[in-house]
Amino acid sequence: MTRGKFTAGMVVVGVVLAMGAPAAQEVARDECATCNVNFQFGSGPEGTWFSASSADGTSLTKRVGKSGLSVTLTANADTVHLTANSFGTVTVARRGVVIAVEPEDVLSDYASKVSQLLEQSAAIQGLERMVQAMRFSKRPEAVSVLATFAMLRSLQGDTTGNALLAERTQQLRRPSVVPVAQTRDGTTVENCWAEYERTLNRNYDRYSRCLRDYWWNQPVQYACGIEFVMVAELALFNVIACSGGFPVGG
Repeated sequence: MTRGKFTAGMVVVGVVLAMGAPAAQEVARDECATCNVNFQFGSGPEGTWFSASSADGTSLTKRVGKSGLSVTLTANADTVHLTANSFGTVTVARRGVVIAVEPEDVLSDYASKVSQLLEQSAAIQGLERMVQAMRFSKRPEAVSVLATFAMLRSLQGDTTGNALLAERTQQLRRPSVVPVAQTRDGTTVENCWAEYERTLNRNYDRYSRCLRDYWWNQPVQYACGIEFVMVAELALFNVIACSGGFPVGG
């Protein structure tokens, strides 16, 4: 196992515990009419899951539970695993090689190793095609896929994905869902999705302040970037667990 150093702790614990253990829900399915990507998501006692699959055979599956976040990306028999556990450790695995990043570690110690691990990965190339296909989509599911892309880029010391995610977050700053029902505890679906929007807004503002205040300190900027994409990753799971609702529009 290869280890590196990384300066900031992760936000997995707070968000996952805040979600709690959701009640079992039926699997929901939907399709992005403008991007040829199919989505499925649902939740149960073990946590919440989300998947996206594209016409070229690329599949992305993510699960969130009390132990943290796990991501599996597959295309053409190539698989990449990404995890962030409740203690803040992030791991990237491919072809039997695992790189683990601890909460106090520094990107410069492992970014090149992550890049080498993911070099010529069909799964990563498939994810890039999926992101390209959904570049005009306003759906939160598309934001979740983009967050995974940004996370993998950030772990390589590349802020390209963060910039795309920040741009997409700005475009989401308006109502995007239809209130259709109440949850079991009486919370409306509208409230669940409104909190999702507020979470993204707060996350974007926090990241923007980090880039402004620490423009001179690249390791801190990278750490803030990883936190930024992790919050974006977990925001969708929070709203699925809250309501099981779907956004509208493409």
